[in-house]
Amino acid sequence: YGAYIDAKYLIRGIWDEMVHPIKTKEKHLEWSAEYTERIEGGGATIETGEISSRSAAARIAGEKRGLSEWAMTPIQYVDKKTVSAGMRAAVLKVLHEMEEGKLSQSVREALNMTNEDIGGLSEQDRMELAYEYADWATERTQPMFAPEHQSSLQRSKGMKMFTMFSSFTNQELNLLRRSLDAAKRGDPKMLVKTLGAVVINFVGAAALDLGRDILRDPDDKPNKEELLRVLFDKLVDKPSSWIFLLRDFEKSAMSKWRNG
Repeated sequence: YGAYIDAKYLIRGIWDEMVHPIKTKEKHLEWSAEYTERIEGGGATIETGEISSRSAAARIAGEKRGLSEWAMTPIQYVDKKTVSAGMRAAVLKVLHEMEEGKLSQSVREALNMTNEDIGGLSEQDRMELAYEYADWATERTQPMFAPEHQSSLQRSKGMKMFTMFSSFTNQELNLLRRSLDAAKRGDPKMLVKTLGAVVINFVGAAALDLGRDILRDPDDKPNKEELLRVLFDKLVDKPSSWIFLLRDFEKSAMSKWRNG
């Protein structure tokens, strides 16, 4: 979300989600159909590694979720909390900018409006537009699981084993592409934010790997060579994870290289 929402709004969004989670959720459900479908239709499967939309008919009929869906509940929970906080931050950003009478570039682009258009808006109009921006920012920064947001490869039954969790990695690549395009047009701010997020993601993944190894064998403390190996693995993993099939070959090649 940081590419489209300033840190001060993200902090407030996270705070509201932590302190008033029910109130925040109810507000999202009232104003955002995209959020409603994500929350009520979200079901996860081990086979695809995705949080896929359950059909409305299945929900109305009261069909129970399968074991594979329940197994993915932790990922689904993190996704919901992240999106809820991010959408709250986006709404706060738009409402504040409208109050100030000066819209940022991303808001003008998403809502197709200018500062002069703010004056004639009612409170309801402003809230509708704020949530339109929240949905817009979510679609561009978070993994999307509805069929209309997925490629033909992801929707194909025969290719699902090669596209597991790709909704997560695709967004990172797409965001990087948009950031590069913005930089070429003379606006490097988004690129700086995106690269910062990629670096944080990279370091966090490396830290998780080291932590996992320490938990497996507490007596075997990682040395400098082990640290460099993990960082190198992640350096190779990061770009290859953005491309279908390449990531699978890379994982296999790296495994053979490490283990002989």
